[in-house]
Amino acid sequence: MALSEAQTFGFSDNVQELYEKARSDLEKGGLDVDGILSGLRKAHAEAQQANAVQEEKKREAREATEVLVVKKRALYRATSGALDMAIGAVGKGTIAAANFRKLRSDIERERDATEPVETPSEPAQGTKG
Repeated sequence: MALSEAQTFGFSDNVQELYEKARSDLEKGGLDVDGILSGLRKAHAEAQQANAVQEEKKREAREATEVLVVKKRALYRATSGALDMAIGAVGKGTIAAANFRKLRSDIERERDATEPVETPSEPAQGTKG
């Protein structure tokens, strides 16, 4: 069973607290409480550090994605504008312009073909399934 971060860190805290509170009973049972606590604390600290690194990387990834989206939109607008200028330069009604416009429509058809098709999860109302 996969535990959330909060569950895992809370579990670690609780077990460490158990070892502190039940120290004498655990030592009577032959456990090296200090050694076990030392290992648990080290593992806990390493996991916390790794979690902090991961959170920072996720933040950086979100920021990088935001920059990419802006740059990608600017690229599309610039490219589309350049295509519009090329079409205007050869004349909108020419065969060349029709071929130029095909560049944009080919990209749009490719995008439409790769988008996932929605499938209903339940029968439509009024039908028996």
